[in-house]
Amino acid sequence: MAVTGDTPAAARRTDAKVHNAAADDLVDGVAGFAYHAAMTTPGVLVVDIGSSHTIAMIRRGDGTVETLLSDHSPPSLPATLAQVRDACARTMPEPPASVTITHPASWGPTKRLEVAEHARDAGLGAPTLLPAPVAATRYLVDVLGHALPVGATVFVADFDETGFAAAVLSHTPGGFAVLAADDARAPDATAMPVESAVRVGQAVLGSAGVPAERVATVMSIGAASRSPLATDTVQRVFGRPPFVVDQPELAAAHGALFDVHALPGPGAPPLIPVSGTPQPGPAAPMKPPRRLATVILGITAAFALVFVTVTAVANATIAAPADPESTADVKRDAGTAAEALLSYDHKDMDASITEAKSYTTEGFGREYVQNMEDLRPTAESEKASIEAEVVDIGIVENTGEAVEVLVFVNQTTTNSNIEGSRVDKSRVTLTMVLGHGGWKVDDMKAL
Repeated sequence: MAVTGDTPAAARRTDAKVHNAAADDLVDGVAGFAYHAAMTTPGVLVVDIGSSHTIAMIRRGDGTVETLLSDHSPPSLPATLAQVRDACARTMPEPPASVTITHPASWGPTKRLEVAEHARDAGLGAPTLLPAPVAATRYLVDVLGHALPVGATVFVADFDETGFAAAVLSHTPGGFAVLAADDARAPDATAMPVESAVRVGQAVLGSAGVPAERVATVMSIGAASRSPLATDTVQRVFGRPPFVVDQPELAAAHGALFDVHALPGPGAPPLIPVSGTPQPGPAAPMKPPRRLATVILGITAAFALVFVTVTAVANATIAAPADPESTADVKRDAGTAAEALLSYDHKDMDASITEAKSYTTEGFGREYVQNMEDLRPTAESEKASIEAEVVDIGIVENTGEAVEVLVFVNQTTTNSNIEGSRVDKSRVTLTMVLGHGGWKVDDMKAL
Protein backbone atom coordinates (compact mmCIF):
# COMPACT_ATOMS: atom_id res chain seq x y z
CA MET A 1 0.00 0.00 0.00
CA ALA A 2 1.34 3.47 -0.73
CA VAL A 3 0.38 7.08 -0.08
CA THR A 4 1.30 10.13 -2.22
CA GLY A 5 0.57 13.92 -2.28
CA ASP A 6 -1.50 15.64 -4.96
CA THR A 7 -2.23 12.13 -6.11
CA PRO A 8 -4.93 9.57 -6.69
CA ALA A 9 -6.93 7.34 -4.46
CA ALA A 10 -7.11 3.99 -6.16
CA ALA A 11 -6.23 0.42 -5.41
CA ARG A 12 -5.07 -2.47 -7.52
CA ARG A 13 -5.89 -5.86 -6.11
CA THR A 14 -3.75 -8.94 -6.57
CA ASP A 15 -6.04 -9.89 -9.45
CA ALA A 16 -4.59 -6.82 -11.27
CA LYS A 17 -7.96 -5.06 -11.36
CA VAL A 18 -8.06 -1.52 -9.99
CA HIS A 19 -10.88 -0.24 -7.85
CA ASN A 20 -11.75 3.22 -6.55
CA ALA A 21 -10.26 3.44 -3.07
CA ALA A 22 -11.43 6.77 -1.73
CA ALA A 23 -12.63 8.98 -4.56
CA ASP A 24 -14.28 12.04 -3.03
CA ASP A 25 -13.15 11.32 0.54
CA LEU A 26 -9.47 12.32 0.37
CA VAL A 27 -8.62 16.02 0.37
CA ASP A 28 -6.45 18.82 1.74
CA GLY A 29 -5.04 17.97 5.15
CA VAL A 30 -2.91 19.25 7.98
CA ALA A 31 -0.43 22.09 7.53
CA GLY A 32 -1.55 22.73 3.97
CA PHE A 33 -0.67 19.25 2.73
CA ALA A 34 -3.01 17.10 0.68
CA TYR A 35 -3.37 13.38 0.67
CA HIS A 36 -3.98 11.11 -2.27
CA ALA A 37 -4.06 7.36 -2.54
CA ALA A 38 -3.28 5.20 -5.55
CA MET A 39 -3.00 1.48 -5.87
CA THR A 40 0.22 0.26 -7.46
CA THR A 41 1.69 -3.15 -8.15
CA PRO A 42 -0.47 -6.06 -6.96
CA GLY A 43 -1.42 -5.58 -3.33
CA VAL A 44 0.45 -2.26 -2.98
CA LEU A 45 -1.16 1.06 -2.00
CA VAL A 46 0.57 4.37 -2.81
CA VAL A 47 -0.42 7.55 -0.97
CA ASP A 48 1.04 10.89 -2.01
CA ILE A 49 1.24 13.63 0.63
CA GLY A 50 1.39 16.89 -1.30
CA SER A 51 0.54 20.53 -0.84
CA SER A 52 -2.78 21.08 -2.64
CA HIS A 53 -6.08 19.29 -3.23
CA THR A 54 -6.56 15.56 -3.46
CA ILE A 55 -7.23 13.60 -6.63
CA ALA A 56 -8.90 10.20 -6.80
CA MET A 57 -7.56 7.95 -9.56
CA ILE A 58 -9.07 4.72 -10.80
CA ARG A 59 -7.19 2.32 -13.07
CA ARG A 60 -9.77 0.06 -14.64
CA GLY A 61 -9.45 -3.53 -15.76
CA ASP A 62 -9.25 -2.48 -19.42
CA GLY A 63 -6.23 -0.27 -18.67
CA THR A 64 -8.03 3.08 -18.72
CA VAL A 65 -7.37 5.56 -15.91
CA GLU A 66 -9.94 7.99 -14.55
CA THR A 67 -9.09 10.78 -12.12
CA LEU A 68 -11.53 12.59 -9.82
CA LEU A 69 -10.85 15.76 -7.83
CA SER A 70 -12.18 16.29 -4.30
CA ASP A 71 -12.26 19.51 -2.30
CA HIS A 72 -13.03 18.25 1.19
CA SER A 73 -10.43 18.79 3.91
CA PRO A 74 -9.84 16.07 6.47
CA PRO A 75 -9.05 17.37 9.96
CA SER A 76 -5.65 15.72 10.25
CA LEU A 77 -3.13 13.38 8.69
CA PRO A 78 -4.21 10.53 11.01
CA ALA A 79 -7.81 11.03 9.87
CA THR A 80 -6.73 10.98 6.24
CA LEU A 81 -4.76 7.77 6.67
CA ALA A 82 -7.73 6.25 8.46
CA GLN A 83 -9.87 7.11 5.42
CA VAL A 84 -7.35 5.39 3.19
CA ARG A 85 -7.43 2.32 5.43
CA ASP A 86 -11.22 2.20 5.43
CA ALA A 87 -11.39 2.69 1.66
CA CYS A 88 -8.99 -0.20 1.12
CA ALA A 89 -11.00 -2.39 3.47
CA ARG A 90 -14.15 -1.66 1.47
CA THR A 91 -12.63 -2.30 -1.95
CA MET A 92 -9.93 -4.93 -1.44
CA PRO A 93 -10.43 -8.54 -0.36
CA GLU A 94 -7.22 -8.47 1.71
CA PRO A 95 -4.89 -5.80 3.15
CA PRO A 96 -2.22 -4.41 0.81
CA ALA A 97 1.08 -6.26 0.94
CA SER A 98 3.03 -3.04 1.47
CA VAL A 99 2.57 0.71 1.91
CA THR A 100 4.55 3.48 0.23
CA ILE A 101 4.13 7.13 1.22
CA THR A 102 5.48 9.83 -1.07
CA HIS A 103 6.12 13.20 0.52
CA PRO A 104 7.76 16.62 0.01
CA ALA A 105 11.52 16.16 -0.43
CA SER A 106 12.25 18.87 2.15
CA TRP A 107 10.77 16.89 5.03
CA GLY A 108 13.26 16.01 7.75
CA PRO A 109 13.58 12.81 9.80
CA THR A 110 11.22 13.98 12.56
CA LYS A 111 8.35 14.66 10.16
CA ARG A 112 8.97 11.43 8.29
CA LEU A 113 8.97 9.36 11.47
CA GLU A 114 5.76 11.11 12.53
CA VAL A 115 4.11 10.12 9.24
CA ALA A 116 5.36 6.54 9.59
CA GLU A 117 3.89 6.36 13.10
CA HIS A 118 0.54 7.76 11.91
CA ALA A 119 0.46 5.12 9.17
CA ARG A 120 1.17 2.41 11.71
CA ASP A 121 -1.49 3.73 14.08
CA ALA A 122 -4.00 3.79 11.21
CA GLY A 123 -3.42 0.10 10.61
CA LEU A 124 -1.44 0.54 7.40
CA GLY A 125 1.69 -1.13 8.75
CA ALA A 126 5.25 0.18 8.56
CA PRO A 127 5.48 2.17 5.31
CA THR A 128 8.32 2.84 2.94
CA LEU A 129 8.78 6.61 2.47
CA LEU A 130 9.66 8.08 -0.92
CA PRO A 131 10.32 11.75 -1.85
CA ALA A 132 7.72 12.90 -4.39
CA PRO A 133 10.31 14.32 -6.86
CA VAL A 134 11.95 10.88 -6.99
CA ALA A 135 8.62 9.23 -7.77
CA ALA A 136 7.83 11.83 -10.44
CA THR A 137 11.22 11.40 -12.09
CA ARG A 138 10.82 7.63 -12.13
CA TYR A 139 7.55 8.17 -13.96
CA LEU A 140 9.23 10.43 -16.52
CA VAL A 141 12.10 8.03 -17.18
CA ASP A 142 10.76 4.53 -16.55
CA VAL A 143 7.14 4.92 -17.64
CA LEU A 144 7.29 7.64 -20.30
CA GLY A 145 10.70 6.58 -21.60
CA HIS A 146 12.44 9.95 -21.28
CA ALA A 147 16.18 9.44 -21.90
CA LEU A 148 18.34 10.38 -18.92
CA PRO A 149 21.79 8.77 -18.60
CA VAL A 150 23.34 7.79 -15.29
CA GLY A 151 25.24 10.79 -13.92
CA ALA A 152 22.77 13.33 -15.27
CA THR A 153 20.86 15.73 -13.01
CA VAL A 154 17.17 16.61 -12.97
CA PHE A 155 15.47 19.73 -11.60
CA VAL A 156 11.90 19.03 -10.44
CA ALA A 157 9.73 22.13 -10.02
CA ASP A 158 6.45 21.48 -8.21
CA PHE A 159 3.85 24.25 -8.60
CA ASP A 160 0.44 24.10 -6.95
CA GLU A 161 -2.16 26.32 -5.33
CA THR A 162 -0.02 26.82 -2.21
CA GLY A 163 3.32 27.73 -3.79
CA PHE A 164 6.47 26.24 -5.24
CA ALA A 165 8.84 23.43 -4.28
CA ALA A 166 12.14 22.63 -5.98
CA ALA A 167 14.46 19.63 -5.88
CA VAL A 168 17.66 18.66 -7.66
CA LEU A 169 18.12 14.93 -8.28
CA SER A 170 21.08 12.91 -9.50
CA HIS A 171 20.63 9.80 -11.61
CA THR A 172 22.80 7.21 -9.87
CA PRO A 173 23.28 3.53 -10.76
CA GLY A 174 20.91 2.69 -7.91
CA GLY A 175 18.16 5.14 -8.82
CA PHE A 176 17.49 8.84 -8.25
CA ALA A 177 18.98 10.63 -5.23
CA VAL A 178 17.83 14.00 -3.88
CA LEU A 179 20.81 16.39 -3.76
CA ALA A 180 18.92 19.42 -2.42
CA ALA A 181 15.35 20.61 -1.88
CA ASP A 182 13.42 23.61 -0.60
CA ASP A 183 10.06 25.33 -1.04
CA ALA A 184 8.20 28.62 -0.76
CA ARG A 185 4.56 28.70 0.34
CA ALA A 186 1.86 31.37 0.35
CA PRO A 187 -1.88 31.49 1.14
CA ASP A 188 -2.47 32.33 -2.53
CA ALA A 189 0.25 31.10 -4.85
CA THR A 190 -1.13 33.22 -7.69
CA ALA A 191 0.02 36.29 -5.75
CA MET A 192 3.52 34.94 -5.07
CA PRO A 193 6.19 37.16 -6.68
CA VAL A 194 8.12 35.26 -9.31
CA GLU A 195 11.30 36.55 -7.65
CA SER A 196 10.53 34.44 -4.58
CA ALA A 197 10.27 31.26 -6.62
CA VAL A 198 13.38 32.16 -8.62
CA ARG A 199 15.37 32.62 -5.40
CA VAL A 200 14.29 29.20 -4.17
CA GLY A 201 15.25 27.57 -7.46
CA GLN A 202 18.65 29.24 -7.53
CA ALA A 203 19.31 28.40 -3.88
CA VAL A 204 18.54 24.73 -4.46
CA LEU A 205 20.88 24.62 -7.46
CA GLY A 206 23.61 26.31 -5.41
CA SER A 207 23.20 23.93 -2.50
CA ALA A 208 23.39 20.95 -4.85
CA GLY A 209 26.49 22.42 -6.49
CA VAL A 210 24.92 22.07 -9.93
CA PRO A 211 24.99 25.05 -12.36
CA ALA A 212 21.76 25.62 -14.29
CA GLU A 213 23.46 24.83 -17.59
CA ARG A 214 24.46 21.37 -16.32
CA VAL A 215 20.89 20.30 -15.54
CA ALA A 216 19.89 17.74 -18.16
CA THR A 217 16.13 17.90 -17.64
CA VAL A 218 13.82 20.44 -16.03
CA MET A 219 10.52 18.82 -15.09
CA SER A 220 7.48 20.75 -13.90
CA ILE A 221 4.84 18.91 -11.87
CA GLY A 222 1.83 19.92 -9.80
CA ALA A 223 -1.60 21.34 -10.58
CA ALA A 224 -0.20 24.81 -11.42
CA SER A 225 2.61 23.60 -13.70
CA ARG A 226 1.30 25.62 -16.65
CA SER A 227 0.67 28.82 -14.70
CA PRO A 228 2.50 32.09 -15.48
CA LEU A 229 4.43 31.68 -12.20
CA ALA A 230 5.70 28.27 -13.30
CA THR A 231 6.62 29.37 -16.80
CA ASP A 232 8.34 32.59 -15.69
CA THR A 233 10.25 30.92 -12.84
CA VAL A 234 11.75 28.14 -14.94
CA GLN A 235 12.50 30.50 -17.83
CA ARG A 236 14.37 32.91 -15.56
CA VAL A 237 16.36 30.20 -13.77
CA PHE A 238 17.22 28.04 -16.79
CA GLY A 239 16.53 30.14 -19.87
CA ARG A 240 14.35 27.36 -21.27
CA PRO A 241 10.86 25.96 -20.70
CA PRO A 242 10.27 22.91 -18.49
CA PHE A 243 9.13 19.47 -19.57
CA VAL A 244 5.50 19.10 -18.46
CA VAL A 245 3.82 15.68 -18.51
CA ASP A 246 0.14 15.19 -19.15
CA GLN A 247 -1.74 15.55 -15.87
CA PRO A 248 1.32 16.91 -14.03
CA GLU A 249 -0.56 16.86 -10.74
CA LEU A 250 -0.45 13.05 -10.97
CA ALA A 251 3.24 12.64 -11.83
CA ALA A 252 4.40 11.59 -8.35
CA ALA A 253 1.43 9.27 -7.87
CA HIS A 254 1.98 7.64 -11.25
CA GLY A 255 5.67 7.20 -10.51
CA ALA A 256 4.93 5.40 -7.26
CA LEU A 257 2.02 3.61 -8.90
CA PHE A 258 4.10 1.97 -11.60
CA ASP A 259 7.48 1.65 -9.90
CA VAL A 260 7.05 1.54 -6.15
CA HIS A 261 10.44 -0.11 -5.50
CA ALA A 262 12.56 2.30 -7.57
CA LEU A 263 14.23 4.12 -4.67
CA PRO A 264 17.68 5.63 -4.26
CA GLY A 265 20.39 3.17 -3.26
CA PRO A 266 22.59 3.25 -0.14
CA GLY A 267 25.29 5.15 -2.03
CA ALA A 268 23.01 8.01 -3.01
CA PRO A 269 23.89 11.51 -1.75
CA PRO A 270 21.85 12.83 1.19
CA LEU A 271 19.15 15.46 1.16
CA ILE A 272 20.45 18.97 1.83
CA PRO A 273 17.63 21.23 3.09
CA VAL A 274 18.10 24.76 1.75
CA SER A 275 17.35 27.87 3.77
CA GLY A 276 17.86 30.87 1.56
CA THR A 277 21.55 31.18 0.79
CA PRO A 278 23.14 29.01 -1.90
CA GLN A 279 25.99 26.86 -0.63
CA PRO A 280 28.88 26.03 -2.95
CA GLY A 281 29.65 22.47 -3.93
CA PRO A 282 27.81 19.22 -3.37
CA ALA A 283 27.75 17.96 0.18
CA ALA A 284 29.37 14.62 0.90
CA PRO A 285 27.26 11.94 2.60
CA MET A 286 27.34 12.37 6.36
CA LYS A 287 27.32 9.64 8.97
CA PRO A 288 25.00 10.20 11.93
CA PRO A 289 26.87 11.78 14.85
CA ARG A 290 27.58 9.57 17.86
CA ARG A 291 25.66 11.39 20.57
CA LEU A 292 25.16 8.55 23.04
CA ALA A 293 22.15 8.24 25.26
CA THR A 294 21.20 5.47 27.64
CA VAL A 295 17.67 4.31 26.94
CA ILE A 296 15.64 2.19 29.33
CA LEU A 297 13.88 -0.66 27.57
CA GLY A 298 13.20 -3.15 30.31
CA ILE A 299 15.17 -4.03 34.32
CA THR A 300 15.39 -2.18 37.67
CA ALA A 301 14.93 -3.40 41.27
CA ALA A 302 11.19 -3.14 40.72
CA PHE A 303 10.93 -4.56 37.19
CA ALA A 304 13.03 -5.62 34.21
CA LEU A 305 15.13 -3.03 32.39
CA VAL A 306 17.67 -3.34 29.65
CA PHE A 307 20.03 -0.49 28.90
CA VAL A 308 20.89 -0.05 25.27
CA THR A 309 23.27 2.53 23.90
CA VAL A 310 21.68 4.61 21.18
CA THR A 311 22.50 7.66 19.11
CA ALA A 312 20.68 10.61 17.64
CA VAL A 313 20.10 10.56 13.91
CA ALA A 314 21.33 13.34 11.61
CA ASN A 315 19.15 14.91 8.92
CA ALA A 316 19.23 12.87 5.74
CA THR A 317 17.04 11.90 2.86
CA ILE A 318 14.65 9.02 3.04
CA ALA A 319 15.45 6.21 0.74
CA ALA A 320 15.73 2.47 0.59
CA PRO A 321 17.98 0.03 -1.15
CA ALA A 322 17.64 0.09 -4.90
CA ASP A 323 15.70 -3.12 -5.41
CA PRO A 324 13.10 -5.23 -3.59
CA GLU A 325 15.65 -7.95 -2.78
CA SER A 326 18.00 -5.48 -1.06
CA THR A 327 15.10 -3.92 0.82
CA ALA A 328 14.09 -7.37 2.04
CA ASP A 329 17.68 -8.06 3.11
CA VAL A 330 17.83 -4.90 5.24
CA LYS A 331 14.49 -5.63 6.88
CA ARG A 332 15.42 -9.26 7.53
CA ASP A 333 18.79 -8.43 9.09
CA ALA A 334 17.37 -5.53 11.10
CA GLY A 335 14.57 -7.71 12.47
CA THR A 336 16.94 -10.48 13.50
CA ALA A 337 19.31 -7.99 15.11
CA ALA A 338 16.55 -6.14 16.97
CA GLU A 339 15.24 -9.34 18.56
CA ALA A 340 18.75 -10.28 19.71
CA LEU A 341 19.74 -6.83 20.97
CA LEU A 342 16.50 -6.33 22.89
CA SER A 343 16.53 -9.79 24.50
CA TYR A 344 18.62 -11.54 27.15
CA ASP A 345 18.43 -14.53 29.47
CA HIS A 346 19.83 -14.22 33.01
CA LYS A 347 20.71 -17.95 32.91
CA ASP A 348 23.30 -17.40 30.18
CA MET A 349 24.16 -13.73 29.75
CA ASP A 350 27.35 -14.61 27.89
CA ALA A 351 25.41 -16.39 25.15
CA SER A 352 22.89 -13.55 24.90
CA ILE A 353 25.62 -10.93 24.59
CA THR A 354 27.66 -12.95 22.09
CA GLU A 355 24.69 -13.56 19.82
CA ALA A 356 23.55 -9.92 19.86
CA LYS A 357 27.07 -8.59 19.25
CA SER A 358 27.32 -10.71 16.08
CA TYR A 359 24.69 -8.45 14.49
CA THR A 360 26.52 -5.17 15.21
CA THR A 361 29.42 -3.19 13.84
CA GLU A 362 32.63 -3.28 15.85
CA GLY A 363 32.11 0.18 17.35
CA PHE A 364 28.49 -0.25 18.37
CA GLY A 365 29.26 -3.80 19.53
CA ARG A 366 31.77 -2.49 22.09
CA GLU A 367 29.21 -0.03 23.46
CA TYR A 368 26.53 -2.71 23.62
CA VAL A 369 28.80 -5.15 25.48
CA GLN A 370 29.80 -2.49 28.02
CA ASN A 371 26.17 -1.65 28.77
CA MET A 372 25.22 -5.30 29.09
CA GLU A 373 28.13 -5.92 31.49
CA ASP A 374 26.83 -3.04 33.61
CA LEU A 375 23.39 -4.65 33.53
CA ARG A 376 24.58 -8.22 34.24
CA PRO A 377 24.66 -8.09 38.10
CA THR A 378 21.08 -6.79 38.29
CA ALA A 379 19.79 -9.22 35.68
CA GLU A 380 21.33 -12.22 37.42
CA SER A 381 20.32 -11.20 40.95
CA GLU A 382 16.72 -10.51 39.87
CA LYS A 383 16.56 -13.60 37.61
CA ALA A 384 15.46 -11.31 34.83
CA SER A 385 14.93 -12.30 31.21
CA ILE A 386 13.50 -10.44 28.23
CA GLU A 387 12.33 -11.97 24.96
CA ALA A 388 11.80 -9.54 22.09
CA GLU A 389 9.55 -10.21 19.11
CA VAL A 390 9.46 -7.94 16.04
CA VAL A 391 5.87 -7.29 14.98
CA ASP A 392 6.48 -4.85 12.12
CA ILE A 393 9.37 -3.18 10.36
CA GLY A 394 9.89 -0.60 7.62
CA ILE A 395 12.58 1.40 5.84
CA VAL A 396 12.63 4.99 7.09
CA GLU A 397 15.78 6.73 5.92
CA ASN A 398 19.03 6.47 4.01
CA THR A 399 21.95 8.78 4.81
CA GLY A 400 23.99 7.57 1.88
CA GLU A 401 26.18 5.43 4.13
CA ALA A 402 23.50 3.84 6.29
CA VAL A 403 19.85 2.80 6.15
CA GLU A 404 17.50 3.82 8.95
CA VAL A 405 14.92 1.19 9.88
CA LEU A 406 11.86 1.62 12.11
CA VAL A 407 11.09 -1.50 14.17
CA PHE A 408 8.03 -2.24 16.31
CA VAL A 409 8.83 -4.74 19.05
CA ASN A 410 6.94 -6.59 21.79
CA GLN A 411 9.17 -7.40 24.80
CA THR A 412 8.03 -10.11 27.22
CA THR A 413 9.71 -9.62 30.62
CA THR A 414 9.99 -12.07 33.51
CA ASN A 415 11.85 -11.56 36.81
CA SER A 416 11.60 -12.22 40.53
CA ASN A 417 9.79 -8.94 41.18
CA ILE A 418 6.71 -9.56 39.05
CA GLU A 419 4.09 -12.30 38.89
CA GLY A 420 4.04 -14.13 35.61
CA SER A 421 5.26 -11.95 32.75
CA ARG A 422 4.71 -8.48 31.34
CA VAL A 423 4.58 -7.44 27.68
CA ASP A 424 5.92 -4.00 26.75
CA LYS A 425 5.46 -2.48 23.31
CA SER A 426 8.59 -0.68 22.08
CA ARG A 427 9.64 1.23 18.98
CA VAL A 428 13.26 1.62 17.96
CA THR A 429 15.16 2.87 14.96
CA LEU A 430 18.21 0.92 13.86
CA THR A 431 20.96 2.43 11.75
CA MET A 432 22.09 -0.38 9.45
CA VAL A 433 25.33 -0.43 7.47
CA LEU A 434 26.40 -3.05 4.97
CA GLY A 435 29.25 -5.15 6.36
CA HIS A 436 30.75 -8.59 6.14
CA GLY A 437 27.97 -11.15 6.09
CA GLY A 438 25.09 -8.70 5.68
CA TRP A 439 23.62 -5.55 7.23
CA LYS A 440 24.92 -4.67 10.71
CA VAL A 441 23.55 -2.41 13.45
CA ASP A 442 25.69 0.70 13.87
CA ASP A 443 23.31 2.63 16.15
CA MET A 444 19.98 2.18 17.91
CA LYS A 445 17.50 4.74 19.18
CA ALA A 446 14.40 4.14 21.28
CA LEU A 447 11.33 6.22 20.42
